[in-house]
Amino acid sequence: MKISELKGYKNEPLYKSAKKIFDPETLRKNTENRLKPARGFFGKIFAQFLPQKTANSVDDKVRQLYARANTREDALELFYQELKIYGFEELGRGQGGLAFIHPSYPLACKIFSQDSGYMDFLRYAQSHQSNPHVPKFRGKMMKINEDTFVVRMERLFPIKDNLAFELAISELSPVKFRHEFEQKLKNSEFPVLSNKLPQMLTLISDLFKMFPGSRLDFHDKNVLQRKDGTIVLIDPFYNLT
Repeated sequence: MKISELKGYKNEPLYKSAKKIFDPETLRKNTENRLKPARGFFGKIFAQFLPQKTANSVDDKVRQLYARANTREDALELFYQELKIYGFEELGRGQGGLAFIHPSYPLACKIFSQDSGYMDFLRYAQSHQSNPHVPKFRGKMMKINEDTFVVRMERLFPIKDNLAFELAISELSPVKFRHEFEQKLKNSEFPVLSNKLPQMLTLISDLFKMFPGSRLDFHDKNVLQRKDGTIVLIDPFYNLT
């Protein structure tokens, strides 16, 4: 299957639907509608301990954060319902993104938000395709609109019955920030990764150096494998800013 298969994709119904569903102005209006109700639970708690003006400010920021997340999740669900009509299946979703496949197509697709930490990881992965622990991509990102993109990558599979991986999960899952990772690395607190998956440990270290403000999100849904058993990180970080 060649890259030319996508010529004319902007005329496809699904592309047009995605452009409409993820339109930034539509998402903005939906967010504003969610913010209209009176102050919520968080604001009532903050008000007990903070000056009223500060409590209002903090509460508004929290509510806006959740409103943005909710409206994008609504958009992802709406788009997935349309995908199902065309025979696509959902692989997973999180942090503003949705991965899906079609039985007749050899690649997986992911639609995601520009403000996601996935953008940083994607750029890194596309420039380090020789690293066995990053996904293999085909072609460039396809822009739906200023906020939403689609990328195609190899099909990967859940990791099953892999004791080394299960132990690696237990080593890394408590780690969230760069300083935690570097301290544990210095203290040799990653014995399984060091012995069984040293390239993955190096990869995570490199990513932390490149994106020091990101947070590690290492769990079984963000790590898959190829048919030959190679473990692949698919979305290991998210940004805090």
